[in-house]
Amino acid sequence: MRLRIWLLLSFLCVTACTGGDSSVGATSQMDEMTVRELASSFDAALNSKDINAMMARYADGAVRMNPNTPMSVGKDAIRAWYLDDWTANDFRVTNEISDIRISDDLAAVRGMYTSTVTPRSGSAYEDRGKWSAAAQKQSDGSWKMLWEIWSSDLPPRATPRARRKPKPTLMAAYGDGRPTFGPGRARQLCFEAADHPPRGSAAKSAESARRISPRAA
Repeated sequence: MRLRIWLLLSFLCVTACTGGDSSVGATSQMDEMTVRELASSFDAALNSKDINAMMARYADGAVRMNPNTPMSVGKDAIRAWYLDDWTANDFRVTNEISDIRISDDLAAVRGMYTSTVTPRSGSAYEDRGKWSAAAQKQSDGSWKMLWEIWSSDLPPRATPRARRKPKPTLMAAYGDGRPTFGPGRARQLCFEAADHPPRGSAAKSAESARRISPRAA
């Protein structure tokens, strides 16, 4: 009987000290919901190019690490990167949150994305990849993004090279490039060759013109 009473008192004591405070679990759930909403707000801000909504997500001193470019440190640098990127491209992005871990005033979030990117000077292309972020709880109870990093799962896209214009030849300068030499054209070719002595194959063409039309010499 005494043993049962002692166990009951012990249970009540433990419940009062820990389990009886349901606010701990409620706060954790609220923090996770807030962090999830913070991460999910990226899509709407990016797709609508709302720079104010985008920057409202970041804490002072935030860092964004984009691939193939130096990291953007501070809200001013992050803002400048977005505005520059939005000038060159249009986006349609969808993010999916894979996991959220919270410890005190820090939260780690990771996920995946799919997007359609339409450059202002090119064709649209599809992309997919992964991302990770760290959020920090602020003094007013809100959560802000502290660090963000992302990378594509696809290989780098090849940059198209500009085609080089073919160098004009002496023969092409006088017509369609076919080796036809009438008296008039042969005479014109010889006059030009005398003013600008040709080299290589052009010199051979000029010599052929002289042989074909002696009057042009």
